[in-house]
Amino acid sequence: MNGESIWTRLSWGKAALLVFFLLALTNLVILDMKIFSRKEPSLLEPISESPTFIPTETASPAIISKEDSCPAVCLEAISKAAVSSVQATPVQQPAVAEPMVKELYIPLGSGSITSKNYTGLSGVESVIDMANYPNIKSIIFEASMRIPTANGQAYAKLYNVTDSHDVWNSEVYAEGSAGYRAESGEISLASGRKLYRVMMKSTVGYEAILDSARIKILLK
Repeated sequence: MNGESIWTRLSWGKAALLVFFLLALTNLVILDMKIFSRKEPSLLEPISESPTFIPTETASPAIISKEDSCPAVCLEAISKAAVSSVQATPVQQPAVAEPMVKELYIPLGSGSITSKNYTGLSGVESVIDMANYPNIKSIIFEASMRIPTANGQAYAKLYNVTDSHDVWNSEVYAEGSAGYRAESGEISLASGRKLYRVMMKSTVGYEAILDSARIKILLK
């Protein structure tokens, strides 16, 4: 009787232990199923996050290379069109300015005289080479003269010192104390390098003053 009771107690103890083990195992399995049944995000799936908005002022425009926006055939066509445009553009030649000077002046100087006869004014002269003045239209002798006392008249003319003769048609005159600029008719100067001097006279012997004298050359 006692031996059977001990055996019975041992059997009930094993059974209780087995039941406890099974319950514990069942709880572990249920717990694992709950943990692993939770859906984990796949590495291949995009993670949905709140969109980030970039302000318009700070957003940089997308850079698109020519290779992405235009194939090789398109790029070649654009290059040919650019070369054709450059070749077709005419090159403007700089305009050649026409000479603005139509008159040339050769200054001769100034002086005075009291002689009633023509006398050369020393230093009132110039050496002129007509080869330096092509396309001449006309030549004029100009002289500004006055007589302080207003007595008589003052005369002046050009003299070719090199060839020892007057320059024909070059004689001019003036009167009065205020001064007067007299112009000759058209004159001719000899070819080559010549020395030209101004000669003056006073008709009544009073001082005659030459304020200035010059040769004016008009070009064609």
